[in-house]
Amino acid sequence: GKRVLRKSLRFVGRFEFLGSTAILSDTTANLKVFDALDFGSEEDPYPSGKRVLLKCYGREESFQRETALLRSFPLDDNYVESTFQFSVHDDQAPVSSSEPRQYCIAVDRPNLTLGRVVAGMLKNDYRHDRQMYDRYVNKVSMVLRVIAKCLRYLHNRGLVYGDLTLSKCGKFDEKWKLMNTSSALVEGDVVFVASLGEIPPPECVDTDELVLKKTIRADVSIDIWSFGKVMYEVLMGNALFSDLHGDTDETKVIETLSQWDQPKLKEVVDTLMSQGISAVGADLVSHCLCPIPRDRPVHMDEILEHPFWKELRKRKDSGKTPTNERLSQ
Repeated sequence: GKRVLRKSLRFVGRFEFLGSTAILSDTTANLKVFDALDFGSEEDPYPSGKRVLLKCYGREESFQRETALLRSFPLDDNYVESTFQFSVHDDQAPVSSSEPRQYCIAVDRPNLTLGRVVAGMLKNDYRHDRQMYDRYVNKVSMVLRVIAKCLRYLHNRGLVYGDLTLSKCGKFDEKWKLMNTSSALVEGDVVFVASLGEIPPPECVDTDELVLKKTIRADVSIDIWSFGKVMYEVLMGNALFSDLHGDTDETKVIETLSQWDQPKLKEVVDTLMSQGISAVGADLVSHCLCPIPRDRPVHMDEILEHPFWKELRKRKDSGKTPTNERLSQ
């Protein structure tokens, strides 16, 4: 009886809200975001509930905008966070003859992000303990490889992720996936440079005028640049442009990106190698970060076939670092 009562009190029979209020309210989009537990449906139950972000729109057009990409490009949730969309009517039943009152998207929450992994590494100061650091590199490199496969999946679907950062790579149970994919870009579309994050790739700078371009064509090379940036940040524990983070001064960003050249790449290689990353690893990162898009790897397969991964497996198999820990995937 108690179970039935609990179920009847759930939002559309499956969600329980965590906390008493919305964690975000956006009046212009008529949107409220809640932290919730999803207990699934009769056919596909999650008995202990899984953490989701429940976005509830009061206006259909805001909801349609947010879900447009995922409707045109249904994505495999082996690679991206799972989402579940539904509308709610006045009597709370998901379907009825009345007009829907709310349009909702439930988005899976990760139990870990790459950002938290890097923060943990810094907190425990692995960088000064050779053995701990090697173990860390083995583990995170395996995660980076999975993220590279997720990007390849998107690219094969004709999409570009756009603004890859540590906080958008999440671990869901035992699987690492890309998050926020509803804001991915369609390859070849003209997109706003502002959608590519606070430090876009160097081709976003108009070098004659020394300003950020307003728009750019969405291309795979944008993700390859971002992947190099993320890989550097994961291995080093600090941002590639650490002096720019949180600095909204656009002129500094423009200056840094317009001066991004071969000597700067050489600095990247030296920094990585002084931290104990192999020449092969440093080569992969710097290749992704080439100032000119056509000098970067052409696609994710080129990254996934780079000798760095083979070298890593060899080192792991030769027992140079502890192998008793199962790596994620």
